[in-house]
Amino acid sequence: MRILACGMWLLVAALGCTGQKPLEVPHKQDVVLLILCTARADQMSGWGSDVDTTPYLASKVAQGVRFERTISQAPWTRPASAAIITGRNPAQIGLIEPLDGRNERPLHPDVVTLAETMKTHGYATLGITANPNLNSHFGFDQGFDAYLETSPLMRDGGVKHLSPRVALDLIPELNRVPGTQGVFIQAMLVDAHRPFIRKAQYLEPFKDETVPKDVVAYRAALRRLDNGLEGLIQRWVSERPSLANALWVVVGDHGEGLGYPRHHGSSHGTSLYPSATHVPWGMWGPGIASNTVMSGLSAQIDVVPTILGMNKLSSEMEWVGKDHSSRIRKGGGDSGRQRVFTATWFRWVARAAVYTPNGFCQRDFNPSATAKRVMTGAGSSVQYPFPDGCFDLEKDPELRSPLLDSAMDEELKAWYLGQMDAFASTKNPQKNSLPSDIDAQLKALGYAE
Repeated sequence: MRILACGMWLLVAALGCTGQKPLEVPHKQDVVLLILCTARADQMSGWGSDVDTTPYLASKVAQGVRFERTISQAPWTRPASAAIITGRNPAQIGLIEPLDGRNERPLHPDVVTLAETMKTHGYATLGITANPNLNSHFGFDQGFDAYLETSPLMRDGGVKHLSPRVALDLIPELNRVPGTQGVFIQAMLVDAHRPFIRKAQYLEPFKDETVPKDVVAYRAALRRLDNGLEGLIQRWVSERPSLANALWVVVGDHGEGLGYPRHHGSSHGTSLYPSATHVPWGMWGPGIASNTVMSGLSAQIDVVPTILGMNKLSSEMEWVGKDHSSRIRKGGGDSGRQRVFTATWFRWVARAAVYTPNGFCQRDFNPSATAKRVMTGAGSSVQYPFPDGCFDLEKDPELRSPLLDSAMDEELKAWYLGQMDAFASTKNPQKNSLPSDIDAQLKALGYAE
């Protein structure tokens, strides 16, 4: 792990990194944001799985609030995580690549992140990522007093940097934060991302001849993630007891096709079906009653305003998401959302979709994608394009039979064009040339050929 940035707490009684004496900040409620990479909601306990893959996480979320249908704003890590930490759609902050090829654009320094907002409220801010898409090279260290990142990600013949290692790596930084100061922690965990660990001891509890082998391996990976989460949370709380009363937030960045159903594809990045975009979101801590459920639609762009709302923190962030905190305090219920839009600009794919309470519509916007292609990588081998049209989620849950809905299609087109206009008006940095170690890490995870 590389440690970046200079902590404001390093010398409490002496001069800090800038030569200025650190401010004395009264203790606030700690906040922990855990982003789960490749978390497909319908395969997780509590969100629809009939296999007990994540019992610990389900038990923790049962102590607070569970969001039933959270839709990611993109089906791959970098833009989806940007939506989570900014409350804005990726195109609105210049984090898409509308041209064919790999997206190498960084988060612009002018975009305000959750960490920056927490820092303005006196929090010590600690970040750690086990996914190179959130490395400082892409600007995701903005607002952190200390930011730890993988270097390299893949170790010892393909072993990922898993939650137990993440838990241990952050402890020295956590212990440097004065007990009187509130702490904000953001961690990206890759335990459920490919490559899957296919050892028999992990696969045996999830053997099922009726599903693809990748589904069995993925369910085993989710259980490893769940075990890792339990250890991480217990370890951090033991090191810093105030975390027992923190606001804990767990949200997925995107799902995974797994060939389940087959026409959804095997991986992520190109598809906007629920298998790739329905992600878990749960929170627990003081002020949230047990077994609270937020039914209906929610979105990743709702995470920031809801966290700030739960802690009654002001912000200069220009989010477009919805603050659900008042409904949570009243015991949950329907979110009130009638639309969640999502889109992907991934390699040569330009595609957008909209979710409604009972429906789903999708459309290709790249004419060159109308011809059938085969993309391989990260275990995928899928022909495109996906069919344009709208689907009835209740009557056709696997989305096999597209319907014509001209009004929704026009609404989707208008939203997409609006996003492209927003992107054109952003400060749009040119592609960064990737350092060789980050390029190798992205290739190991299947983000590049």
